Amino acid sequence: MPKAIVWAVNLGDVDLKGCPRADMHVCEALITPNIYFAEKYGAVYWDIGRRISEEVRNEAPMTGYIYMGKNVYDVPYNRRGTICFRATVEKILTLEEIRNNEEELKYVPEWRRQCVEGRWSDGTRHEPSPTWLKLSHITPLSRGYSPREFGINADYVRGFVIIEDRDWR
Repeated sequence: MPKAIVWAVNLGDVDLKGCPRADMHVCEALITPNIYFAEKYGAVYWDIGRRISEEVRNEAPMTGYIYMGKNVYDVPYNRRGTICFRATVEKILTLEEIRNNEEELKYVPEWRRQCVEGRWSDGTRHEPSPTWLKLSHITPLSRGYSPREFGINADYVRGFVIIEDRDWR
């Protein structure tokens, strides 16, 4: 059975007013701007905070499923905390591979540039992301699925998980 990747979209620490952490651009963890970017340019790079083995990287293209954290506010309330989007993962690149490839850098939206460059526009340091997923065809699933329905032995997704793809729609 083919492999798929499930990764988490989350605003991280959110204060009582609903504002994301100061070290995160709000569009990083919202689905809508990323869908629009991919529709306009043909693809969008999404970074994930952990390294992926070369074996898994070589499986791309593959299907990706997106778990929307409970504090991501541009999805309906009943979809938060579920796996509710599907995408084609065209490529999985390392930080070094994306930094050294002008052709691929055009698919990194401005709100993720600090994750490639390792610094904010004002020069302050930002931790660069080690792994980059090139996504296209980001579409909602017919409903939100719990991680357990995907065979993930947890109530939520942190980072990413590699699963067997059962072609959820």
